[in-house]
This record gives sequence, structure tokens and C-alpha cells, in this order.
Amino acid sequence: KANGSNIQSVTVNGKKVSWKNLDDAVGSPVIEIAAGLHNKYLIKIIWLGNKTNMAGFEKFYLKGRKADLQFPGAVIQKVADAQRVLRQIQIKSGRLTAIVNTAKGNYTVFVQIKQNDFSWWQPLSFGVKDEVEITSPLKLLRNSIAFNLRNNTSSIINGVIVVNPGNNYYAAEVSISPYSVSKKIIVPGDKLLPGSNKIIYSGEDSWNPEFAVTFIRKNIINWNVDAKILESEPIDLSKFFNDKVTNIFKNQYLSPRPKTATLQLPIQGIGDWTHPLKTAEIDDKGLRKLAGESNRIVLPQGIPFSTPSDTVKQNILFTSQWDNYPKEATVALTGKSSHAYLLMAGSTNPMQSRLVNGAVIISYTDNTADTLLLKNPETWWPVEQDYMEDGFAFTIDAARPVRIHLKTGKIISEYDNSIVAYNGKMIDGGAATVLDMPLNATKTLKELKLQTIANDVIIGLMAVTLVR
Repeated sequence: KANGSNIQSVTVNGKKVSWKNLDDAVGSPVIEIAAGLHNKYLIKIIWLGNKTNMAGFEKFYLKGRKADLQFPGAVIQKVADAQRVLRQIQIKSGRLTAIVNTAKGNYTVFVQIKQNDFSWWQPLSFGVKDEVEITSPLKLLRNSIAFNLRNNTSSIINGVIVVNPGNNYYAAEVSISPYSVSKKIIVPGDKLLPGSNKIIYSGEDSWNPEFAVTFIRKNIINWNVDAKILESEPIDLSKFFNDKVTNIFKNQYLSPRPKTATLQLPIQGIGDWTHPLKTAEIDDKGLRKLAGESNRIVLPQGIPFSTPSDTVKQNILFTSQWDNYPKEATVALTGKSSHAYLLMAGSTNPMQSRLVNGAVIISYTDNTADTLLLKNPETWWPVEQDYMEDGFAFTIDAARPVRIHLKTGKIISEYDNSIVAYNGKMIDGGAATVLDMPLNATKTLKELKLQTIANDVIIGLMAVTLVR
């Protein structure tokens, strides 16, 4: 690695030798010395000048704000922005200015620097924050949610917090000092729904939506909420079902597959290269029995689902990148709804961890849509087991969902703390997962689209209930 901005000489055993710059070096200029073949090596490098030090770089940027950094005494040659973080990039000698144009998260941009005879790629790793952040614990108390607002700007922010916009909303004016956290905001249970609760913090004109500036939107999930679903409609999916949930690991998933030797998933859709014969017996007799003559189950939170009790009938709509099922499927919807509850089951595995496995997209007649991304482990769980969470190596980073054990019909969740007993365990007979989506109650529904995005997984929809 270079220890200066140039080289006066390089000698090996007292004799001058040639060297060259490695253009693909990352983080620092690097040279390669043609040392020759000797019994011993005494390599002497005389460096000149000082390496450039980056100025103006920040560890965090706000979305939409300007980044301005310099490399004194050097020239910026190129910018490699594979994640498309920056826009309006301008380079002038050793100075780079750009607008940070991406969502909250962590990113890296590479800048190619040239200083005298050296050139290298300098990584710029930084975080992007929203002007305002909402922070809340993942586990919440019964019949309430609590959260704080953080102001990441240098100015005071005045605004209005609205929870679950609609007929039964909660609202409060909140002022946040620069670089400070607001007082805790506690929303009572009579303003909440089981599952996801939509939080919107907007500017001072929030009472006039035409002029309001929205700082942040977030869903805070609490399944520990008493039953209060007053008017709901379980959707009949029987004509859309294409299989029984019990068949998920009885199929042979043969294509598409690579044509070379790989550590690919076993053909039954579960297991790994060290466990090629692994399987899980999915048994839905408890769910079928729970549905009874009415073909309906009701969660302790008051959420009803329609599902067939007849063991002969299919009870799931599967999608997958495997050719066994379609990659996506569409269910027509009508009317208006403020919330959708979903009963789902499918597969995932460690190779699909921390990425989007699939999606549920609910669109409106005006061609807008709301989307629930099914991400392992936050919002997509394997049918055969519960994730293990120990707070260290294994974290879910989301609220644990309601799960229905298919063989026993037992409903477990944070509601009665029963889900804790299954942390990291295989589930005899498998389990379906309850997910939900807040919707725009002012718009007319058009359709629900179920998509599988990742390879090697199966996404299944068993029931949909709309809150009217």
C-alpha cells in the first residue's frame, strides 16, 4: 500500500527496479514491484508527499440532501454507484457534489481517485436517514402502542401525528427540537386494530391535507389487541385455490434448475445438501376441524377467515418460481376496505434470509396500489417451523405474527404469549401465518396479486378478510 502521493525510487538489494500501480485497488493506492528472483530481498521504497485525505464526508445523510466531499491534491476520475444512491452528480477536479436520492438504509458508492502516478477506488460507505424517524419497541403492551419521533435535522419540526386515518383515528400535535427525540406518544386500544397500525407524521398544515408535507409513514404492529373488528368480509377464494397445503413437500420441484453440479435445494423443496432426504409432514386436520360446518375460523383478536373444512377440497393458492405453480396469481376484489388480513403458508430457507421472497399487492381502480413485501424473517415464515430469536446472532427485527397450528387448530400469538414456547422449534403438522395490510379506505379495490419473487420458495394464500 502506498505511503505517500508519489515514489522517488524503488530498489531491490540496492538495484533500481520497476513498479506499477494497481488500478483496481480499493481503499488505498497499491503498487506492484517487479522484484526478480533472488536468495534474499532488501526492498527499499522512497515515498514522496502525503496521501490525500478525504474532506467533507459524513457517516449519515438525509434523503434529498446534498453531499459535498473533496480529495485535496487529487482528481476524481469516475463514480461507480451500483445502488443508484446519488443523482445530479457533479465532478470538478478533486471535488464531488451530489444529491442523496434513496430510501433509509446503508449504502456504498465507489469513487476512482488519481493522485500523481497512483489511482485507486475509494469506497464511501454511509447511512441514509429520514428527516424524522419513528422508533418503537417490537413487543408492545396489551391494547396500546407507544413510540417516539426523532428529528434528524438542525431545525425544529412542528407537525401532527395521525394513527389509523379514517373514522376512528387518533391525532396529536407534536413538536420536536433539532437533533432530539419527542416525548413518548401512547395510543390507546380503542384507536387500534389488531396487527398493523398506520402512523403518519405530517407538517404544520396536516389539518389541511392539500398543503400537508408528510415527514414519515410507518406501520407499528401489535397483535396484542382485544377483539374489535366490527364489520368484515371473508373473501371466498375457493375458485382460486390450486392445491392443498398438505402437498407442499410432497411434490417434486424439478425445474427450473441449474445444469451443473450445485448445492441446490432437494427436489421435495425442503432440506439442504447435507440433508437431501429431509421433509416435513404438513397435516391440516386441526384447521379443517376448527373451520367446522360454517367453513370459518375466528382469531381471539376477532378476525374471521373463510377456509374449507372438507378434506377433499383444495385450501390454498400457491405461487412459485418452480414450474409446478404460476409465478403470480390474481384475485379480483370489489368495494372499499381499510384493512386486509391474510392467512398464508409456504416455504423459505436460509438462502432466502434477509431478502424479499414474495409480495402481496392490492391495487385500486385508479391504478395505485399498496404492497406487503414478504421478507424472511420479518414477514415471511416457513410452514414447518418457527424462527429462533435469541437477541444476538438470530433476530427477527419485527413483531412475531399470529400462527395457526394446522394439525391441532391451536392459535398462538403475543396475545396470550403462547408463541414463546415454540421459539426456534419445528411444528408438528406445520403452521399458517397471519399477516395484514392497512389499505386506503377512500379508494375502490380492484384486485389482489400474489407473487413469488425469490427462487426455491413457495408462497401460498389460504384466506383473505377485508375490514369494511
